[in-house]
Amino acid sequence: MGNRRRLEDLNDRMALVKTTLDKLEQSMERIELVTVIREPNTGMTADAYDGLRKQVIAAVNERMAHLQQLARFDASLQSGATPEELAGLVREWLEQSQLEMVEDIDLLDAFETVGPERFSGRRLLRAAYVDGLTGRVIRGGIVERVEEAPDLSEEQRAAAGAEDGDDTADAGAESPGHADEPGEAEPPAEAAPAGEASEDGPVVAGDNR
Repeated sequence: MGNRRRLEDLNDRMALVKTTLDKLEQSMERIELVTVIREPNTGMTADAYDGLRKQVIAAVNERMAHLQQLARFDASLQSGATPEELAGLVREWLEQSQLEMVEDIDLLDAFETVGPERFSGRRLLRAAYVDGLTGRVIRGGIVERVEEAPDLSEEQRAAAGAEDGDDTADAGAESPGHADEPGEAEPPAEAAPAGEASEDGPVVAGDNR
């Protein structure tokens, strides 16, 4: 009981320290902002402006690259490119930008889960796309909860296989094929009277002399 109480006190103190550090970080950001505005000739201000300039240049370059991709894609459509050619073009852009398609549903941060919560199984509905450089999710995937099939033991699977074999044997015994039913034998052919011709030819009567 005493150990649990000490752990709770330690957690409370850690939460308080975290809150204090967050406030200090926010205060430092405000101080840096004020310094940049009031003293534009300091090294901090120069670094801030340099970082802003790099962000603007990167944004311009990204826009130019995107416009070039759109122009190339539209030109391919106008020239009658096949779906396979367009798919290859898109795959080339994905490799250049290091945009990765993720189908591993164990990466929970990249997927949205839908479906009844009572089901434990999961099925991929839509793949996710993740930035290979930063790990940021660009387009989230979708995973559906489904009912998971029961996991049979080896004994249960063997018993099920034996039952299937017995059913097959019974079905074969009930269908003997073209065997004649008992009691339905054809009656013997009647003998032709003496002196009459049979179907196979004339019958010669014996000499009564």
